[in-house]
Amino acid sequence: MSVGEWAERRRQLLEQPGRFDAGTVDTYFPKYIWDLFEPMPPFLRDPRLAAQCERRAGVNKLVFGRPEGNNLAWLGPHTDTDPQPVPSDQALWHLLIHHYYGASGICSARTIGGRRVNKTVAGPLRSTLSFHPLGRTLYETLLAGLPKPADDWPGQVDRCP
Repeated sequence: MSVGEWAERRRQLLEQPGRFDAGTVDTYFPKYIWDLFEPMPPFLRDPRLAAQCERRAGVNKLVFGRPEGNNLAWLGPHTDTDPQPVPSDQALWHLLIHHYYGASGICSARTIGGRRVNKTVAGPLRSTLSFHPLGRTLYETLLAGLPKPADDWPGQVDRCP
């Protein structure tokens, strides 16, 4: 389909009340689920960290808006000495935010092969500008957020994280 045909099809889908096909969604998630609750290993967790790190970081390290370590609590009364669980529907968002927009700096030391490392790099999208349209439903939001393909893209790999 050409770029014009693609744009027209997206416009048609946005103009009519729609939703995702339940059968397609039910087929997709078992194939591509992120295993948030699977024990071997859950999403974004490296089981080697338990043996390689001197100290463990609390859940507040991963939850944006919560203080970590000895930092002041500006947005809520959270402390590492009394960690509060994060509801599942919010936990995935915080993991994705941390993965893509996480800060660089000093962290708990990790020893690998006799080498001690305690520096992290920023997430790949931390210094980028992005635009995220918001629709009335998740269906509209996802359709509106699809980028218009360029004419010179056929056969090219999309390298955007």
